[in-house]
Amino acid sequence: MNNNDIVPGFDDEKNDSLKIRLQTIGDIPGGLILYLSGHIDTYNCNWFQRQIARVIEVGFIRLVFNLADYNMVSSVDIGSFCAFLKALKPRGGNLVFVEMQPLVYKCYQLLGFSYFFNIMDTLDEAVDFLKQPGPFPRIFKCTWCSEELKSTKAESIRCPKCYIRYAIDNAGQISVQDPADNNKIVTGFDIEKVDKLKIRLQRVQEVPGCLILWIYGCVGKETHTYFQRQVQKVIETGFVRLIFPFIDYTKYQVPSKEFVSAFVDLSKTVRSKSGDIVLVEDPPTVYDLFLQLGIAQVVHNRKDLGEAVAFFSQ
Repeated sequence: MNNNDIVPGFDDEKNDSLKIRLQTIGDIPGGLILYLSGHIDTYNCNWFQRQIARVIEVGFIRLVFNLADYNMVSSVDIGSFCAFLKALKPRGGNLVFVEMQPLVYKCYQLLGFSYFFNIMDTLDEAVDFLKQPGPFPRIFKCTWCSEELKSTKAESIRCPKCYIRYAIDNAGQISVQDPADNNKIVTGFDIEKVDKLKIRLQRVQEVPGCLILWIYGCVGKETHTYFQRQVQKVIETGFVRLIFPFIDYTKYQVPSKEFVSAFVDLSKTVRSKSGDIVLVEDPPTVYDLFLQLGIAQVVHNRKDLGEAVAFFSQ
């Protein structure tokens, strides 16, 4: 079955920089997969929008865009997809992205659209999602830590990994309730950034001078001096009771000698100011490493954030 058999006249007009292959989804009324190959830019966006308008006009309102061979992001493609979603919602439809290239996903994430659109890893997940009535369940990834989140109704949910809170309304639209804004906590904190290490700050309101530092990435040869400078800014602002959750850190890398050295130096600094450092991890992988090196005294370890905050509340 070719494209014209599915949408009459679809292939009468073609474009060299973007190719679209259509495939119906048999068990979903109005379901269609669109395989995109190439890219969308200012030269072909009008053609692309006309093609999708044809798809919607003939009754396909549950659309899956397969982006395995789609390799570029621009403002016009994001604008086009937003327009499609706006056209589909009043018709009871929706759209889903699958097999998105990592670089494309990163751009969507940085621009804040990774939670606006439904993004799935596989076609089976997309089909299952479109079978659900209404806008729920709503599956999206946290804009900060990429943890997959799921909402089954209009509600407020918190990411279990980095604690950012999201609000989901009755239409399934998602908004960030407490976005990470490090500069409001420590002035100028985010002026300097590196690709391989991200730090999110979270104030502990009930404990003076207490701060949680969520770390994503690696503290190693290329990043340890940046890490130390950033934590030094925190200390100079008056935060000397520091909590480092390492719940997922050791899943992705082994703590380096630079990592260990950085914490030894930081421990000396905060303790000279009547502060301390608590690691949050279960099992205590980082703490066990410190124990083996004979320097476990530089930090404390607790199983969860509640215990860590309680330590500083004593």
